[in-house]
Amino acid sequence: MAVKDLVLVAEDNAINRKLLGIILKAEYTVVEAEDGQAALAMLERYGKEITALILDLRMPRMDGIDVLHTLTGDSRYADLPILIATGTQDAQTEKTCLELGAWDFVTKPYDPAILLLRLRNIIGRRKGQLLDQIRIIAQYDRLTGLYNRDYFLAQAKKLLYANPAVDFALVRMDIDRFRQYNASFGKAAGDELLQKMADQLRARCGAHPNCVYGRMESDVFCICLPYREQELHDAMQRAAAWGRSNCKNYRLEFSFGVYVVRSAGMDLEKAYSYASEAAQKCKTEINCAFSFFDDAMLRRQRDEQQIANEMEAALEQHQFRVYLQPKYSLRENRSCGAEALVRWMHPQRGMISPGMFIPLFEQNGFIVQLDHFMWQAVCLLLRDWIARGKPVDPVSVNVSRISLYDPGIVEDLVRMTDACGIPRALLQLEVTESAYMSN
Repeated sequence: MAVKDLVLVAEDNAINRKLLGIILKAEYTVVEAEDGQAALAMLERYGKEITALILDLRMPRMDGIDVLHTLTGDSRYADLPILIATGTQDAQTEKTCLELGAWDFVTKPYDPAILLLRLRNIIGRRKGQLLDQIRIIAQYDRLTGLYNRDYFLAQAKKLLYANPAVDFALVRMDIDRFRQYNASFGKAAGDELLQKMADQLRARCGAHPNCVYGRMESDVFCICLPYREQELHDAMQRAAAWGRSNCKNYRLEFSFGVYVVRSAGMDLEKAYSYASEAAQKCKTEINCAFSFFDDAMLRRQRDEQQIANEMEAALEQHQFRVYLQPKYSLRENRSCGAEALVRWMHPQRGMISPGMFIPLFEQNGFIVQLDHFMWQAVCLLLRDWIARGKPVDPVSVNVSRISLYDPGIVEDLVRMTDACGIPRALLQLEVTESAYMSN
């Protein structure tokens, strides 16, 4: 059974209230108030549950005009449909009511058909506005008013299908060190900067017939437009110049990542990830403001995905091996220990360079399991040397950034050395560069 809309009737005449209840009861649930103060109390009680207010202008204690004045100053009721009921309607009263937020009028004595029609109309208008608000929230970014991530990708997809013969550029743009900007000037200043960037996008891209743009997240924006290489280079240069000229007390720089979409059927989520990969390259190279996704990046991305797919099986199958790099004391002119290095001996691909898998493992967290494997393997190796009577020097093992943040790291290392019966001083810890470079 459908729930009826709740209508508040504010009317001092008991007979009129009863009459309104009879007219409305087939379509609505009715609550009553005998004057303006009672009406405000009912609004406080029911809040957003009240779908519309039928308001008599002439009431004791607080009349309808006073109620309108009160509601006008309260944002909670900005979208409340108000139907003014009056026996005498003059132009000045009507003007005053409309200025104070009334939606429509109905005259006394009540004509049931007209009353219901006007009430349905204002409630329908309100529901339409609410649907529009929901649509705006679903499609637009609240801070900048640009398309949000999902709606941008949907509109870009439509653009591609509408122009199948045209190559498009998907351009991802973000602000370098935006967190630092927020920390320096405050979140309000950061929001203002993002709004200025949105205004620039509207000014530069809004008039283009085949261009869509939006805010993807935080300081990340994306544009989809026809690919013309020189025009695109010029536009990115202008954007960089705008950043320098509009932020005198901060070095404002952008990173642009570009992926050229040559097929309308291209998965735009994947295309966006390619543009993001290209933008990331800018942050690792000096004086590189924009970068195009190329075949080398694609090969690296595929290699990284394959590595991620195989890493757990590789650990279970003992494909990771311990290699020892000797340490030599020039003062004592002898070997003084070693550093344990990991190598991946793949059954098909041979030795995989640590430079390929270590950064990826640090990103996806698998480095913690690899660290524990190496610590355990070195402890067992030291135990074996001691058991065989060999001279033993300390061996250092790497401690990655993520492992360093583990509150149980001390207990884990102590447990391993004690279980193998080796002096703890033989296991030395070497903090990797990523641990201190990131903090």
